Amino acid sequence: MLSRRTALAAGVLALSAGSAVADELKAAAELATTRELARTTLPAATSLVATRGFGFPGDGGGALWRRVDSAPAHGGYVKDAAGAIFEIADGALRPEMFGAQGGDADDRDAIQQAVSVAAATSRRVEFTKPRYSLAGEIRIPGNVFRFSLVGASFTTLTQLLDDTSVFFLYGENTSQWLISGLRFEWRRNQTPAHRRSYAVRFESDRPGGAGHFNFEISNCVLVNGFRGFGQSDDAAQKPKCPIWGATFRLIRMSLHHSGSAIFLRTWGRTGQPNNRIEHFYGRCDAASEPAIVVESSDTAVLTSVEFNRGKGCQLLVENASNVIVEGIRFEEVELGPADAFVVASGRQTNLRIAGLSVQSVKLASPQPAAFSQAGLVRVTNDARVLLDGFTDMPWRAPSAKRDMITRENVAVLDVRHGVATAGWLSPLNDPAFTVARQSLGGQIGFRDGDRYDFEFRGAEIGFPPRLVGRRGSIVAVCLFAEGTNEDTLKQLQLLRNGDPILDVSAALGPKLTGRQYRVLPRALKADDQRLVLMPADVLKLALPKGAAVTTGSSILFSVTAIGG
Repeated sequence: MLSRRTALAAGVLALSAGSAVADELKAAAELATTRELARTTLPAATSLVATRGFGFPGDGGGALWRRVDSAPAHGGYVKDAAGAIFEIADGALRPEMFGAQGGDADDRDAIQQAVSVAAATSRRVEFTKPRYSLAGEIRIPGNVFRFSLVGASFTTLTQLLDDTSVFFLYGENTSQWLISGLRFEWRRNQTPAHRRSYAVRFESDRPGGAGHFNFEISNCVLVNGFRGFGQSDDAAQKPKCPIWGATFRLIRMSLHHSGSAIFLRTWGRTGQPNNRIEHFYGRCDAASEPAIVVESSDTAVLTSVEFNRGKGCQLLVENASNVIVEGIRFEEVELGPADAFVVASGRQTNLRIAGLSVQSVKLASPQPAAFSQAGLVRVTNDARVLLDGFTDMPWRAPSAKRDMITRENVAVLDVRHGVATAGWLSPLNDPAFTVARQSLGGQIGFRDGDRYDFEFRGAEIGFPPRLVGRRGSIVAVCLFAEGTNEDTLKQLQLLRNGDPILDVSAALGPKLTGRQYRVLPRALKADDQRLVLMPADVLKLALPKGAAVTTGSSILFSVTAIGG
């Protein structure tokens, strides 16, 4: 008979000794293995059977089986020797219940059976061993909900086949499910040529493409596949399967992963509202495309995302409205002469970045002026961006290397056929950055009370009228000088419509920190101690003709202004 200990091991606990469950357990039979159940003819009165293992007792495959009148629509049942049908009754399933061994053995069929039963009956699959291997993808059909696939301490699922996903949701209308605690890897590193090597791949099986919604993927690690989580992409831009109301939380993209970690793209054919990405870290060394792609989405939120190593764009937001990024960080990400870390594109795009920081940016080329088209955030194709908070950390480079870097021209905001607004920008630590650059009809605005920082490299720099855009007042000016002596600084002139309006030599304030100087408001030649600017005014910062400039010098010129 079934002991209390055996009942607990099988996942069944009677609420009280007199309950109906307890009464049923008293009539249960106990067998050594599931295989023995298939060889045994059980009495007709036996309605419940407990097995201590699948192939042998103690192998982790022990389960509880309930007699049913007909075969269920899933594969989670066993027939005894007389043909009686017993359906697996455990609330939590394990691959071992269906014959999985773990380790290097191909457990694809056993895992598929466990997942199919869980999806069909709204149950949970627990991956309890450190690692499972599978030769083939695990397929999950449409129109299923309330199931979960959970690993123990980042259980590794190793895909033995190239160009093959681990989980494939091939239908649509799946919802209220969870995948968590898993580490996805392939037997060997996958490349962009392996376009089906996803951790979780989605694909709609009908032209309408209702997609998948209201689910969570969390606490997962991506090691060496092509993509992590997203829609099928056969390079023909055909998928229509939307993802909406989904949460991707605590995702880590590790070394050798060659494509996007989160790829939410329908090629503009259907919308993807209300998705969330929280606490993402990407090690982007091998990535051939942005680590995160958010397309055709609205009311999307990204919170605390970081990108380390790699090159160029790591976040692409395309035709996505009301996207909010709360904290985004780049460390040691390489920037090419025409690259940008964040690209916002499309006339429907409305992106707000609340907090952007960069640490140890690497420039791909040492040639001076090679980075005139580079930016941290690129606004293009009629997109709209609000950058509300920016900080750059000091460059980790020797002084000579830093002097070379500071002659480059990298914009924090690179605006091309779009609209950008900058706000709450902290003082820049390195004059390699200019706050904003506009071209091809782009527009730039600044919020009241913000700093406008510009790099001066020894000739003159102009402040386009659109940089003011409306009536405003300069209330303070600050200079940051590196490789430049004080005599050169005193010769600087701030010109408005060709006329000097700032006498630096008379008002050069004390050093603040290191090579930073404050030029007080009283130095401005304005009766009310505030320089009033009109939208049509043209500002320039220049040295008198013939003035000597130290080789390798760099000056960051910053003005603080308010509107009205």
